[in-house]
Amino acid sequence: MPRNIYHEGLAILHYYTISSAIAIIIIIFVMSSLLNRFVLNRLITLNDSVKRIAKSGNISRRIKMRGNDEITDLANEINTMLMSLEKSQKEIEKALENEREFKRKTAHYFFNPICIAKGYLEIAKEEKEYKFVDRALKAIERIEKVVKNIVTEGKIKE
Repeated sequence: MPRNIYHEGLAILHYYTISSAIAIIIIIFVMSSLLNRFVLNRLITLNDSVKRIAKSGNISRRIKMRGNDEITDLANEINTMLMSLEKSQKEIEKALENEREFKRKTAHYFFNPICIAKGYLEIAKEEKEYKFVDRALKAIERIEKVVKNIVTEGKIKE
């Protein structure tokens, strides 16, 4: 009498092994699809948005990301950083404009008294008129006053 039970057990074992392998493959496929849809695509979108901002140099652009997860939190933090950078950039531009204005005013306030003093000294030299020397000294005193104001207050006053 042949032992059918042994062959039936082997068949069940093969069936179980094949079924388990198919189930594992299906689970891996489903998990991979879910991971791709809910995580990787969002990361790719975030990465592409950051690359576009970096390439354009336009820090006024923002990343639009919906959801309530860590990736959305990261996108929001990147947006906060971009706002901070934009604010700092505007402050730097304003400081540079103030510096340019300061240099322009400084040059004006120094150049005028220097030209006056130089003119009076040239007249005094040619005509031996000493009243022009007093005027030149007053112009130099004005320069001195401007320099002291710049040093002490950082402002230009006449």
